Amino acid sequence: MSKEILELFLVTDIHHGAPFGTKRSDQAQLLLDNFITSANNYKPDLVIDLGDRINDIDHLTDLKLLRAVAEQFKMLQCQREHLIGNHDIHFLSIEENENLLESVLQSRSSDLNGWHLVFWCPNAKYSPSSGFVDDQASLKWLQKNLRENDKPTIIFCHVPQFVGDLSGNFWFGNNPWAASLPYAQNVLKIIEKDPNVKMTIGGHVHWPRLATLHGVHHITLPSIIESFFSNGEPCGAWTKITIDKQIHLTINGTESHHWSLPIRHGDMIWPDPRPSNKIK
Repeated sequence: MSKEILELFLVTDIHHGAPFGTKRSDQAQLLLDNFITSANNYKPDLVIDLGDRINDIDHLTDLKLLRAVAEQFKMLQCQREHLIGNHDIHFLSIEENENLLESVLQSRSSDLNGWHLVFWCPNAKYSPSSGFVDDQASLKWLQKNLRENDKPTIIFCHVPQFVGDLSGNFWFGNNPWAASLPYAQNVLKIIEKDPNVKMTIGGHVHWPRLATLHGVHHITLPSIIESFFSNGEPCGAWTKITIDKQIHLTINGTESHHWSLPIRHGDMIWPDPRPSNKIK
């Protein structure tokens, strides 16, 4: 395990555009400015944007919206990484996103301060009636990347790898199938068997949640403009992660959270749950 300290700032689901449902998208640029100012003042090792930077409308409008967000991100004075969300590519191509953000948006990884950071970008094409599409090629890429790595690892992806109970979630409480990749169970099996994976981070579901399976922490981060759990006002959420001997995660905003988490031991495997006692 690395003795270096790793410091990350994260933001997700900016949804710049017209307000919709409980998305206070009219506040997106102001809240993103606040986040960028905080990052420039603190200067973390890396800033990570988990995707869904806009509310998709049509091709020309989306280009205009994304261009505005991209110009804001260019004000960052530290290294940044971006991921692809489903709204980002509803009318735009990945190449158009890459050109405006001046960033690679394919699956990739890098090593930083003793940690292996995986920026996983499976196919984010999405239908409101059927959810995400299958992407076995991306799953094979993830397997290969993890197999060739020997460092403690964090997987970042727009779509969470584990979402848990979504009761009460404005967007997914009645549509839990739309919150996950259709091959999520296969992803979890890969993660469970890889001793190096310590944590996964996702957005998409718009609220903060923590679940631990086989010692791996699966975390979803809230949308910066979401209001359904913050009394109608945008929560302004952004996240700071500091890793030393533990993982320290703070969600800043009107609804703040702080978690200090142990780092999974390399040989940790939970036993299978005991059989049901229910009489059939």
